[in-house]
Amino acid sequence: MPTVSHEIGQWCVYPNFKEIEKYTGVLKAKNLEIFKETLAGKGMEDMGEKFLYASGRLQTLCYKADIEAALRTQGFNRFGVGRPVRPAYAQTDNIQTAGI
Repeated sequence: MPTVSHEIGQWCVYPNFKEIEKYTGVLKAKNLEIFKETLAGKGMEDMGEKFLYASGRLQTLCYKADIEAALRTQGFNRFGVGRPVRPAYAQTDNIQTAGI
């Protein structure tokens, strides 16, 4: 029986608060503002960029693991991947990625 996967590698990344200013006019980034307010309410407003970076790194590692597992699985010859969204500074250092 063939095995098919759909949209592997869909992992969340902490929001980039620098993007809030890009939303102008009637469109507001309320969801991003809520994350930012929550951090401030906990006295952790200085951690936002660190959380963004760490979650981007984790996303990259999980995406890599998903692709490698799919490639190792016998009979698993088709999988669909979404377009990976990764911050430019989520560098992979010594990690070999599968075309990311």
